[in-house]
Amino acid sequence: MQGKLSEAKTALAPAIDATAARRETNEVLFAMGLRLQGMTHLFEGDTAQARTLIKQSSEILKKIAGTESSLYGANLWLESLVASAEGKYENAIWA
Repeated sequence: MQGKLSEAKTALAPAIDATAARRETNEVLFAMGLRLQGMTHLFEGDTAQARTLIKQSSEILKKIAGTESSLYGANLWLESLVASAEGKYENAIWA
């Protein structure tokens, strides 16, 4: 499984960089790419990089979709998973 995650992360990085370089107007796709890349880091145990990427995604989604959107809410849940993985249970969201 580890090999497949690294391959996915390697494949995602150029696509995200290309999107950012072209400054495409579809910021939602860019934010979702950051989210997906953050999730791969989380699955690999790299919580610092996962937190950074998911937070970047959250900031974009907050700006374009608002804090009441399901896109932003899903990112809050992922940020909660990162906090739990880091042992920071007080920062986790409990449903």
